[in-house]
Amino acid sequence: MLIFLELLRNIWSNFSLDDLPVLKSIFIEGCINLKSILFAEDAPQKSLSFLRITRIWDCNELESFYSGGLVTPNLIYFAVWKCDKLPSLPEALNTLSDLQEMAIDNLLNLHSYFIDDLPINLQELTVGSVGGIIWNTEPTWEHLTCLSGLRISSDDMVNKLMVPLLPPLLVTLCISGFNYTSIDGKWFQHLTFLCKIVIANALKLKSLPKEGFPSSLSIAHIPSIIIDDELIT
Repeated sequence: MLIFLELLRNIWSNFSLDDLPVLKSIFIEGCINLKSILFAEDAPQKSLSFLRITRIWDCNELESFYSGGLVTPNLIYFAVWKCDKLPSLPEALNTLSDLQEMAIDNLLNLHSYFIDDLPINLQELTVGSVGGIIWNTEPTWEHLTCLSGLRISSDDMVNKLMVPLLPPLLVTLCISGFNYTSIDGKWFQHLTFLCKIVIANALKLKSLPKEGFPSSLSIAHIPSIIIDDELIT
């Protein structure tokens, strides 16, 4: 059984998944000529039922995923980074009930991906520089009841994702590229399960809120506070 496939520096312009029905993990990295990832529209739904992990990184010519929705019903991890020309993510991501972790970054040409359509059972989410990511309705995280880890790594995304109330069950929150002098404690006061918060690359940040952090982040239980590699306490 083919369990793992890694593609490096290949010369293909198109890559078809049709002939890999028992693939469990696929890492596509640094494929400078890859333009499309294909899957036959008439292929049976079970064709990629073994696939659990998909990671695509540094494929700047990639322009299209397979159409017709994902035929990966058991996918648990999906990540796409540094694909500058990619205009859209695979269709029907929100139907993947087993998807637990998702990471998207450096997708500057992405068009109109709705945050509301994120899979409802996501546990970990990383969002970086992603063009076109928007709320379809009034901003709310209410449908992501399982989300415990959120990483936001660009200033634009901080503005877009921190305005609505964050998912209430967050345990870990990482913010990078914060471009303000202060933080609003109201962002965090309802996060009663929050145990870890990381703020990085915040060159303008001068102070933390005196009130608003949940009791789960009581300073008495935090051994040290480090901001931009400087020990505060």
